[in-house]
Amino acid sequence: MNSKKTGKHFQQQGVDDMVMLPKVTEENMIENLKKRYMNDIIYTNIGPVLISVNPYKRLPIVDETWIDRYKGRFRHELDPHIYALAEETYRAMKGEKENQCVIISGESGAGKTEASKLVMKYISAVSGNSEGVDYVKHVILESNPLLEAFGNAKTLRNNNSSRFGKYFEIQFNEAGDPCGGSITNYLLEKSRVVYQTPGERSFHIFYQLLAGASNEEANTLQLYAPEHFFYLNQGGCFQVDGIDDIQEYKDTRNAMNIIGITPQEQDHVFRLVAAILHMGNLSFYEDGKGNAVIQEQQVLELAANMLNVEPFTLQNAILFRVINTGTQGGRQSTYNVPQNVEQASYARDAVAKAVYTRIFDWLIKKVNEALSKNKAPYRTVIGVLDIFGFEIFDRNGFEQFCINYVNEKLQQFFIELTLKAEQEEYNQEGIKWEPIKYFNNQIVCELMEGKRPPGIFSVLDDVCFTIHATSKGTDVKFLQKMQGSFSSNLHFRAFDVAFAVKHYAGEVTYEVDGFCDKNKDTLFNDLIEMMQCSTNRFLVALFPENTKDNSSRKRPTTAGFKIKTSCQQLMKTLSACTPHYVRCIKPNETKQPSRDAFTGMNVLRQLRYAGVFEAVTIRQTGFPFRLTHENFYKRYKSLVREENLDSNTKQWKKFCEIIISKMAQKKDMSAVQIGVTKVLYRAAQYREMELLRNVALSETITIIQAFNRGWNARSTYAVMNDIRQTLRSAMQSRDLNELEQAIKYHTDEAEFQIHPEFQQTIEMRDIVKEEVRIMGETRRLMGQLQGNVNPPESLRSQLQSLVEAAKAIDYSPPEVTEAIELYDEIMSRIHCRENLDAGVKENDEEKLREAISEAERLGFDMNDSLVRAAQAELERIEQENEILHEMRIALSLPVDGSEPDLSYQAPTLNQLIQITEEGEVILYEGAWEELEGCVTRAQEFDCKTAIGIRLVNTGNLVLHLRSAIGQDDWDQVESLLLENKLGDSPLLVKCVEIRAAHDQLILKAKKAEVQESLDAASAAFDANTLQLAVDKGAALRMEVEPYQELVHAIIATQQAIYDGLEQVEEEALIYACQLAEQIAYNLEDYYQAAELRDTLHSLSEEIDFNLDLMPDREYLQELNDRAVGIGMHTEPLAELTRICGLEDEPLAKEQLKSALRRNDKERVIE
Repeated sequence: MNSKKTGKHFQQQGVDDMVMLPKVTEENMIENLKKRYMNDIIYTNIGPVLISVNPYKRLPIVDETWIDRYKGRFRHELDPHIYALAEETYRAMKGEKENQCVIISGESGAGKTEASKLVMKYISAVSGNSEGVDYVKHVILESNPLLEAFGNAKTLRNNNSSRFGKYFEIQFNEAGDPCGGSITNYLLEKSRVVYQTPGERSFHIFYQLLAGASNEEANTLQLYAPEHFFYLNQGGCFQVDGIDDIQEYKDTRNAMNIIGITPQEQDHVFRLVAAILHMGNLSFYEDGKGNAVIQEQQVLELAANMLNVEPFTLQNAILFRVINTGTQGGRQSTYNVPQNVEQASYARDAVAKAVYTRIFDWLIKKVNEALSKNKAPYRTVIGVLDIFGFEIFDRNGFEQFCINYVNEKLQQFFIELTLKAEQEEYNQEGIKWEPIKYFNNQIVCELMEGKRPPGIFSVLDDVCFTIHATSKGTDVKFLQKMQGSFSSNLHFRAFDVAFAVKHYAGEVTYEVDGFCDKNKDTLFNDLIEMMQCSTNRFLVALFPENTKDNSSRKRPTTAGFKIKTSCQQLMKTLSACTPHYVRCIKPNETKQPSRDAFTGMNVLRQLRYAGVFEAVTIRQTGFPFRLTHENFYKRYKSLVREENLDSNTKQWKKFCEIIISKMAQKKDMSAVQIGVTKVLYRAAQYREMELLRNVALSETITIIQAFNRGWNARSTYAVMNDIRQTLRSAMQSRDLNELEQAIKYHTDEAEFQIHPEFQQTIEMRDIVKEEVRIMGETRRLMGQLQGNVNPPESLRSQLQSLVEAAKAIDYSPPEVTEAIELYDEIMSRIHCRENLDAGVKENDEEKLREAISEAERLGFDMNDSLVRAAQAELERIEQENEILHEMRIALSLPVDGSEPDLSYQAPTLNQLIQITEEGEVILYEGAWEELEGCVTRAQEFDCKTAIGIRLVNTGNLVLHLRSAIGQDDWDQVESLLLENKLGDSPLLVKCVEIRAAHDQLILKAKKAEVQESLDAASAAFDANTLQLAVDKGAALRMEVEPYQELVHAIIATQQAIYDGLEQVEEEALIYACQLAEQIAYNLEDYYQAAELRDTLHSLSEEIDFNLDLMPDREYLQELNDRAVGIGMHTEPLAELTRICGLEDEPLAKEQLKSALRRNDKERVIE
């Protein structure tokens, strides 16, 4: 956001102030805003009005550095920004001691809430910071999370939409610092408590409570997921991108603490919030008489418990309406009239909305109490108005009518104080001015709020209190009365079920359905009395009405009356302030941060609603720049310094004429007008004037600066050169006092550090200081030690610190060197004693030998108990080594302690042991006894060295392995090896027998696995798998010849069966079955072969018999078909097939031959 004033810059990024546009048209204004939006420039001025386009993303333009950038700067000096407007507001309040207000308007999602936060953030940052002031600023900023939690919601247009309007007033003391404040709220959208449009949420606080409540709170308030609450699940939206309900619940709680809401009050508030949710789950059904009945008693009891009332009391208030008849002072009757489902639902929702509204009002009251805690008097105020912008939806109702009424009044205020005042000032100044016509919306305001003649609000109130019918009929009557009252008004039109008002921003059609009910805003007395029956005193205090007092004959106030009254009060408040305007604009309806999402028509509509086009026109056509005669002279007097104008005469207007005349010699000043009290001019002249002024100032300033810089440079050089010489002299002397004085001289007189002399002097000063300290400490310690090589620990520790310090700075004069040598000897003796003790405890031969040798070198008393203990332990270790020598031989380990060769190819070191290539251990006579004897002797001697313990453990393990292998107990072998980490335990010494046992164990496991595969494959007659197993067994040198023979037999059998089945020949099948039976082959193909074999045999016999018998054709044909069907191909079958193919007469001859051959007379006769 740097101010570059090139033409190219304007072309690419637009102008900062649209008053400066060459031609004011809607198209040019939209294009200018688009150019700036495409470059992430969201702020643009229209004269005094600031346009803010929502970027829908975080831009790095609002942090502390930006506050510092705009602090104390005039608005025209820097690019447009919300901070520039806030600075102008704060400066005017503080300098002119006048009340100010910032009016922020725009549609939902345009960024009004964020703009109001930034205004308050800026004012908080630039104002004072005493304890009382900090408290007020803290409350102002921290009340935001609380008000947003209870007053904001996710809508289709905005994820954090304010569903209420607020006027936040910050109060300032004489010094211009915040000392208090107050909040007034308008038009809370309480209908959102009970219903949301699909895709929207209710107020944030419901979701914060459900997500962030502790387990204890959730159990107490019976909380669960939002989709289970009717008041929350209608919108179908439960989570929102960019909103962390858990964290925001913590922020809400923190805000409550800051503004002084006690923990008990907080519990009451959230209990009522939970009560509203449970109330929403009350559902109804109709009984046989059309009356409402509560669906679930458990839900009723839960809701009643949250309200601290009896379930019967709540049920009676919801399901029955108390109606009083008769007149006051006369006979009266009271009836409990049952309600239908619709009426019961209305009563339920009315309770929920009333409780929530009064909680919200109570929170506003608590914030105001916190802001006025100090009760400090105030002089001026800055008000920030954040309210709904003008709204036109597809369907508009009572809510939109009220919102647009407030915006109509604000537009009227804007017109009167901005447009109208502009022209009036020109007339007062007596300058040449061509008036601009503008629309005065007073006629629209009168149409809506008028009293004589009555406006729409008055007609609506009159209908609500004179008509006692159903809501539908009341709304129709309201429409009829408007038609009669406003038919001649050019800004009103009536339709069948709606009416239209022509606002300053355009015509809006309002559907009358629900107008009267919403205007009445009735909460029946029986519902209030139900609330007053609660044992929760907090809830009772929210409903202080006296429902028994019927003495007042005043009409109850309506929603419309309240809105009209509060709006009029707001106008009165704003009129007492100097206004500053922020118009917030949405670049699109999809909340997309993309630069391509800028929708021109959408922006145009909003600019029309904001009434900014008239402002641009009047500012550009008029004179947007103006200064009083005195201020104009003070600003531009540098242009006429040679004129010697005497300001004591205060002839300001004359001076202005002289200045303008001087300017006119160089630039065109024809458009500058000198009024009665001010000089007025346009943007072009302003730029020319500033250019001339800057040139004049530069000429004067350059001369002064050049002289001043030369004198400063020479003076500084002289001082700094003297300081440098002083530093160098001090370093050469190495005198501590001289070094200190040189450093002090530099610190007191130098304007900047002289490198490297200053840093070198400091370093040398520190070193000399340390040398002096070390020398003094050395003399003291050496005097106390007197060469003692066994000093007390305190003196030794001091000597150690001294030596370390001397070495750190490489300081070694003779006295210090002597101290270092003494320290080295002391530490050597200490380490020697430590090694003697450690060698005994650790049974470490090498450490003992080195320590005893060092003790002799250092002149220890060899009769010292520690030395003697070390010598004794060394002798014991030597004896142990002799035993271990024998142990190594018995285990076939190198006697010198080197790493053993564990390969089976190398000859074993012990001749009584032999290892085969497969890892089998062969023990010759005496090997077992030799190892067992060594282990026994070692255990009796109680070996203590680390190697001794390991060798004994190894010997024991080898003895157990030999025993288990000898008994063929391989499970025990496995257990022993696993317990000792397969021989890799640090408590063992690796030896060839342990490795051999491990390899034998693995070999056994492999053979068992192969044997299992052999058996399984044999049982399954799986030749391929069996062959693989046979190959593995052969590799392991197993006896696998029988299995190899079985493989061949299986293959031969399967081939024979296949051939027999393929050829369909009885002899081949008989052979195949014989092979299968020899190896007990029992697979399915064997049974198929056997069955086919038997079938062929049976058919052959049957064919032979029938060829001899020659029965009827039908039987012969059937027999032939059966044989051919299974693939039989014998010669008898071929004969049978031939006979079946004969004609009847040849066949009869064959049958006759058969009968004669068999001497079958009956057959012959037949």
